Amino acid sequence: MHDRKRKEAQNNAKWQFNTLIKNNKYFVAPQKEADSFKQLFARLAAAGAGRPVDAEGFPDGPWTPEKLTDAISSFEANEKGIEVRAVQVWFQDNYNGISNENIRWLARIFGCDDPEATAQWQAELNAARERLASERREKRRRAASTEAKSEQAKALHGNFVARLTFAELSERAFRGSGPFNLIVALWVFVSMLLFVAYLTGVHDVVCSPAEGVNKQVGLFWSPNWYIDDLVLVPLLMIVVSNTVTRWRDQSRGMLVSEQVDPELDTGWRQRRNDFAFTFQALFLASLFIIFFLQWYGAYLTPLRENDVGQRVVDWLLIAIERPDVMSIPFAKYLSLIANFTSGISYWCCFTGLLLLYIVVTDFKDVCGRSAPYYSPPQYYEAMSSARTIMQGIYRCAILMLIASTAIKLVATYLMTDAENLAGWLLKDARTLFGLTNDGWNWFDKSPSASITSFFVMFIPVFVFFVCLSQVHWALRALLSADVDQSNAALLTNSNRLDELKAEWFNWSIVIALLVANFWLIGRFTGFSILLIGSLAIGIYSIISTTRFQAGENKI
Repeated sequence: MHDRKRKEAQNNAKWQFNTLIKNNKYFVAPQKEADSFKQLFARLAAAGAGRPVDAEGFPDGPWTPEKLTDAISSFEANEKGIEVRAVQVWFQDNYNGISNENIRWLARIFGCDDPEATAQWQAELNAARERLASERREKRRRAASTEAKSEQAKALHGNFVARLTFAELSERAFRGSGPFNLIVALWVFVSMLLFVAYLTGVHDVVCSPAEGVNKQVGLFWSPNWYIDDLVLVPLLMIVVSNTVTRWRDQSRGMLVSEQVDPELDTGWRQRRNDFAFTFQALFLASLFIIFFLQWYGAYLTPLRENDVGQRVVDWLLIAIERPDVMSIPFAKYLSLIANFTSGISYWCCFTGLLLLYIVVTDFKDVCGRSAPYYSPPQYYEAMSSARTIMQGIYRCAILMLIASTAIKLVATYLMTDAENLAGWLLKDARTLFGLTNDGWNWFDKSPSASITSFFVMFIPVFVFFVCLSQVHWALRALLSADVDQSNAALLTNSNRLDELKAEWFNWSIVIALLVANFWLIGRFTGFSILLIGSLAIGIYSIISTTRFQAGENKI
């Protein structure tokens, strides 16, 4: 304590010996101390640096927000002026910064309109602003670390999980070790299906849905049952986890102004809990519709009646056509496990999309309420956060579109008389180029996965475009907010938004291409070319956005 008082006394003594009068104003020379902007500004404002002096050389009182606003607005070069509320923020004890334009005006005030002194003070104020930004980042980091330790401490408490809401449990499934645990669970179920299918022989089995037709319906020839759970859904969960974690633990803290949200994490928890009913509805839909009703109607009923009826035969219904391969009772249990795995997968997908939508609504709200207090670095962070969020939603949409395409492809193949999936696609391509005249015929059957594939295609596309409109609206409102920005800053941010819009337009084209491919599978000769091309473009777009973010991101 004594050392601190002695240091303050030394600093005050330095200031007393380094003051003089310039242009009939009270001048204080820069001391190159390690103070942040708020500390430096408070000291200069209290000392009256840059204020007119009286006959005895004393400053005409300290600066007030109103007096400093009038002084800055009186500069002829400052045609825009400055709002008093922007100046009031400088006097407040918080972590809000200051724009480059206002640094310039303050330097002229404290430099007493002397060119050399103004240049010195501009360098001093810029350095102090950077120290303030470093303090703000360190505070955010400590707050996030404290919160994480607090959650870990609560997790050690025996009844902590029981007190969590379902919305909190759903979010925790996508944070920390949650995604890894779910991915391992999916891989266990899929590995069990593949292993059992191989042991029973339904991994590579032929049935005869019509006279003279031998059709491959084995599990290995139905990639929608294992590619989704082994690759696509785990990737989607990782994307959702990274996007939500970065927003909640990093970007949100940089964008939330302490004037509107002193408790940094309160707003996020409240917004997540507002969707409690939706989290529960998605869980019930995945459990009863995707799992139970689909299993009961599409598999259990035909197996109990020993008749496929108007349904196509797949590897789970092969027991009806080939009892020598798999028995009916065994097929019931195997279909139960397979559909339960699908229910888990689609719950992961739809809950992940809901979390991303909550991130978007939170981003929109944070930007809308905090915009009047933003500094230029926060505008940059808002643009960067908008791209990161939409990039995560786009990747999830592409992954789910690929999954829905796999479901639709296998379902369409099962309605044809083609011998196997690969031969069907190859025959279509050869027919397009005139290498063969052989086509295929359709069975008068209906696939059980038609409705499922539609929702797996429709929901992510709907969420992507809704979120895109929300983010675009938030950024437009942010740029047009009545905040202290120079014309150069407005132009720079507008150019960044234009770059984002161009990228988002390209993403929308890729999504539209995949949707068109989904509807056109098997509808015309040469659909296989569109299928392969659209899937390749979709996969490449995910890889290219990753590379762009790693080394070429300009936003």
